[in-house]
Amino acid sequence: NGESGRAARRPGVARTMLRTALIVGALSAAVLGDDESSCQMPHVAPQLARGADPGPLGGAEGFLLSAKQRAALVSRPLPPILFAKTHKTASSTVACVLLRAGDWRNLTFMVAQNGSGFNFPGPFPGEPWNAWAAAADRSPRGRARFDLIVNHAVLDLPAMLGFLRKGPERPLVVTVLREPWRQAQSAYNWYPRLRARSPDEHLDWAEGLAEVASAEAAAARNPQAHDLGWYRHTGGSTAHDAADEGWVGPWVSATLSAVDVALPAEHLEEGLLVLRDRLGGRLAVEELASLRMKEAGPGATVRFSEAQRARAGRVSRVDAAIYAAASARFNQEVGALARAESAAGGFAEDLERLRALNRRLAEACEGMPQWGYAHLHPPTSQGEAKERACPVAARTDARGYTFRTTARLCAARTTDVPAALCEDPHVAGSLLEHGAPADGEAASSSYRGLGW
Repeated sequence: NGESGRAARRPGVARTMLRTALIVGALSAAVLGDDESSCQMPHVAPQLARGADPGPLGGAEGFLLSAKQRAALVSRPLPPILFAKTHKTASSTVACVLLRAGDWRNLTFMVAQNGSGFNFPGPFPGEPWNAWAAAADRSPRGRARFDLIVNHAVLDLPAMLGFLRKGPERPLVVTVLREPWRQAQSAYNWYPRLRARSPDEHLDWAEGLAEVASAEAAAARNPQAHDLGWYRHTGGSTAHDAADEGWVGPWVSATLSAVDVALPAEHLEEGLLVLRDRLGGRLAVEELASLRMKEAGPGATVRFSEAQRARAGRVSRVDAAIYAAASARFNQEVGALARAESAAGGFAEDLERLRALNRRLAEACEGMPQWGYAHLHPPTSQGEAKERACPVAARTDARGYTFRTTARLCAARTTDVPAALCEDPHVAGSLLEHGAPADGEAASSSYRGLGW
């Protein structure tokens, strides 16, 4: 994009970005672990930094846009977007589609602490953003200056909207939901603390919770509803979980009324096209291309039995209720969209195009490390051509992307990021204070086409 091109002409900033990638690789995991999806960043060929436009990767049928096409996107501004990021629902794939779209358009991100979440599972936004907001409120610009909020947080719509810029279009609220037993199985395989118990013992423990206050509990009982604010609504109590229509029904209706687009993880490609439609077609189909990552943690491949699947749905009854309601609404939306475009074949053609792009991306990345920022180191022994087709940045997850964005904001000395985030050792330290690696260190083919 324009920023990466400008950065490449400023070696210090470009190498700063490289050091961001290196440092991200050494980060420790979050409290319970990371989402299963990786951020699908665009591949920018080396000659792009010198002003040439090689066209999309793979030629006319490539799965990424050319520099000229990306530049044209700036003239198609997006509304502010609030992404209510749920855990273990392929939400990182959607987050990275939004991050990429915002990056190409030079939008302003509200970046999360630790590159992961805003005070999760506590109230949004937490420190240092609370202190930043107090100071910003005393400035002419105020706190409402951001275009995108995409990292994990417990949904608090009034608080979050207060950070998004005011403009002619109201903010778009987006989330992802997944069938509860599939989400529960994925979470069990991903989070080591959950795997410390057998599946039945885990479900026993989750079912016996009287309150949901910790990250571990939030990952085990109604995790999607938790992320959308259910336990903030109940004060943390699980007393109203058991199909209490006086509580669950009204909350589900109110929450989905506030969410403009609820994408089903099981039909993510169709969901992304619905999102594109809600944005008035201002996202190119190529921007939606994504690579789905492994659904389980390293070495964890437990599959719930039929009885355990049914029980997981009963343990997370609120998740089941909001998933059912969101799925019914989505079926109506995608059906209406398909019918409206059936004469021209638009939706069907776009869907096939997106699926083809995703297949091409999967083929390009076959055999490459796919564990997000944990593999941001050269080389992969796959060969230069393979690494250019599926560069390291194509396998960086949303957390790695957030650290990279934070470092860029800090390097620009903008007031759009709390100073405390710039002092984080993963962002600052030798990254910003002691320069970048020697030119020889950045000469590897693994770095020439990082693809930011």
